[in-house]
Amino acid sequence: MPAMRIATALLALAALTCATKPKRPACIDLSGTYKLAEQPVRKGTGSAAFVFGEGASLARLETLTILQPGCRIELQAKGDGGKTYDAVLENDLAWTDDGVSATWSPQKTASSILAGASSRTRTLTMRLSPQRDMLTISSEFDERGLALLFMPFHDHGAATCVMKRVPSVLDGQPSRPVSR
Repeated sequence: MPAMRIATALLALAALTCATKPKRPACIDLSGTYKLAEQPVRKGTGSAAFVFGEGASLARLETLTILQPGCRIELQAKGDGGKTYDAVLENDLAWTDDGVSATWSPQKTASSILAGASSRTRTLTMRLSPQRDMLTISSEFDERGLALLFMPFHDHGAATCVMKRVPSVLDGQPSRPVSR
């Protein structure tokens, strides 16, 4: 009989735990075309760039077009005097009531003498203003490791800019970025 009471108590506790889990915010619509509204702010060490995915990096972001089918984000970023990059964000997105963040570990492109001696992460965050007419973009990097196998180091930097939503050219719809 005591085992039955313990089992009932555990089941009740499990049901209560499931019922009180906080709801994750649903994805919000970020679709539109945005143009740089003010000069970017850069903090930290190194040259912080705006990074939207592997190989999609801009020192100066001028225009960003977002198409959002569901919770998938298709970006077309323009800057650096005419460069254009397309990127798709769909995995490991953390949605909030006013935006989204994506975090990933960049692929190592060069051979490393001390593989595993450092770890790198990139985070891209996009947040809408309460009026839904301004988009704040933050692109951050964080690297930790050991220099010369015994000296710990931490390198962090961020580039942040504010972009203003612009009216679309066609039918009030944002121009569609090309998916890869």
